[in-house]
Amino acid sequence: MEDLINIEIAIELDRGKSIHEVAKDFKVKTSYVRDIAQKTFFGEKRITKTKKRRYTNLEKSVLIERIKNGELLKEIAIEEVISESTLRRWCKLSGIIIPRRIENISDDEGNEIRDLLEIYDWQEISKTYNITKETIEALKNPPHSKLNSDTLSYLFELLRENPHSSVNSICRIMKEAGFVVMAVEVNSYKKRLISLKII
Repeated sequence: MEDLINIEIAIELDRGKSIHEVAKDFKVKTSYVRDIAQKTFFGEKRITKTKKRRYTNLEKSVLIERIKNGELLKEIAIEEVISESTLRRWCKLSGIIIPRRIENISDDEGNEIRDLLEIYDWQEISKTYNITKETIEALKNPPHSKLNSDTLSYLFELLRENPHSSVNSICRIMKEAGFVVMAVEVNSYKKRLISLKII
């Protein structure tokens, strides 16, 4: 059944519909449709064969609203075959400040947002701090949260004993002990322990 839906989605993409339109028609997430587009290369085909077109004020306002609501500017640009600079210009003209992503958030601010997420609705926090939904998700679920308890326990002890070791050396020691961890997970956990003043 799922394969049939995927084929139907691919057909609609091939007919020239945008990822957003197809996601709405099939009542699925845009990320699901985007994955199908990438697997079938329809996203790339549309970029090479689509000519520049003029957007109506209504179409522009819809795209700007999506950016305002936290959708990634980069993904909208790919989906709609528009340059990121054009979307930025439209946002600037409309007085919209593009929401920040996780790499633009300081550690202190991240910790503050995490604490607030336990009390307030994520949408309020997103507006207050001008951050994307993906940033909220990343802060709620940092990379190290996917590690199992044994791996986290060993990593905890290792970081407490060697707080000044590089992330790469910690990864190497973990690997030698039979634990597979990525640098981003180690770095995420290390930052968390530092913020809690444990190391």
